[in-house]
Amino acid sequence: MRTCQLGVFAIFGAFMVGVLLHDEEQLLQAWKQRVGRFVNVFPLPIFFACTGLRTRIGGLDAMTLWAWCLVFLVLATVLHRYMSLPSEVRV
Repeated sequence: MRTCQLGVFAIFGAFMVGVLLHDEEQLLQAWKQRVGRFVNVFPLPIFFACTGLRTRIGGLDAMTLWAWCLVFLVLATVLHRYMSLPSEVRV
C-alpha cells in the first residue's frame, strides 16, 4: 500500500477513524473528558514529530502519484470547510 511506502499509514488510519466517528456525540464527549487533555499535551506532538520524520516523500516518484496527492489534498480541504460549518448552514 502506498501509505506504508510513504510512512504515513498511521495518519491515514487516524483520519479514517475520525471521519467515521465524527457524528458520535457521546463518544466525543467521553473522549474529551477522559483522555483529551492528556493526548493533546503529551503523545500528540510526539506522534506528529515521529511520523513527519518517517515520511519519505521520495515514494511519490510518478506524476500520477503526485496527481493523487493533489486530489486528496483538495478533497480534504473542501471536506474540512464543509464539515466545519454549523449544521444549520449546510445544505
